[in-house]
Amino acid sequence: MSKDSHFIEGLLFGGLLGAAAALLFAPATGDVAREKLKQKLKDLELDEVIDKFIEAFDEGKDEAHRVSQELEQGT
Repeated sequence: MSKDSHFIEGLLFGGLLGAAAALLFAPATGDVAREKLKQKLKDLELDEVIDKFIEAFDEGKDEAHRVSQELEQGT
């Protein structure tokens, strides 16, 4: 891939992450925010990106839960 295509991918990914962060930090429940995010991404017809983002988000949520449990147990 060329430098230009990497830049465009990074720009697109950064924009999606910014939009996701805005939705996730908006005053709404997590479920509502995730549904809004999924719908916005589907509107862009980026199914593969949606799947990867949901997978990454779920992994992050699971890891945060694991760390929280470890901190509560004092390990």
